[in-house]
Amino acid sequence: MDSLMSGGPAVSKNFSGSRFRFGADSNGCGCHSDLIHVVYQTNDLLFIIATGGGLCLDVSSGIMLIDMKVILIRDVASLGKEGDLVEVSDGHARNFLFPQNLAVQATADALQKRTQKEEALKRQTHKEMSGAGEVAKDLDGREVLLQVKVSDGGVLYAAVTGKDIAKALSKEGVKVKSEMIKLEDPIKEPGEYDVRVELSHGFEAEIKIIVEEKT
Repeated sequence: MDSLMSGGPAVSKNFSGSRFRFGADSNGCGCHSDLIHVVYQTNDLLFIIATGGGLCLDVSSGIMLIDMKVILIRDVASLGKEGDLVEVSDGHARNFLFPQNLAVQATADALQKRTQKEEALKRQTHKEMSGAGEVAKDLDGREVLLQVKVSDGGVLYAAVTGKDIAKALSKEGVKVKSEMIKLEDPIKEPGEYDVRVELSHGFEAEIKIIVEEKT
């Protein structure tokens, strides 16, 4: 818990969006151990929300900061992942997270942008899942013919790899990344091979690769 002020002139920091605990003054005024939330700040006053409703507090009376809500803009060990809304001490936020560009204060504007980003991400994820599902249906059970040069000994001059299969599928109008094609070993001989394709979002398909000698 960082002590921000103990009398004297108003501080220049912006505490909007922060939460504080403040105690009674020497005359017994104040709300001991009551949590308040700063919603607006001027040079001399903090407009806050507490249990009993809206209040206006003179900053020169002394306030003890509890924590601040921030939005992580990068993954931070022990705190969370990018986009998470977390509470940290004021000092940790201002002395480390903000200077290192790891987080921003959870103002109303920042929270709105976070919500918009989350909604856009959900739409994108839904689109990607739908696309991956359609590709899985299109691929499952498909036969892919590869005609290659074979030596007199019955061995391929160049082994068939995932890149070769991805290229063949691309010619058939199906786009997949070569790393999605799970070959235990490169194909070195003519024949038929069952190959698993691991798509995004957990979708899978099994295709049959038919390797023939090119005449």
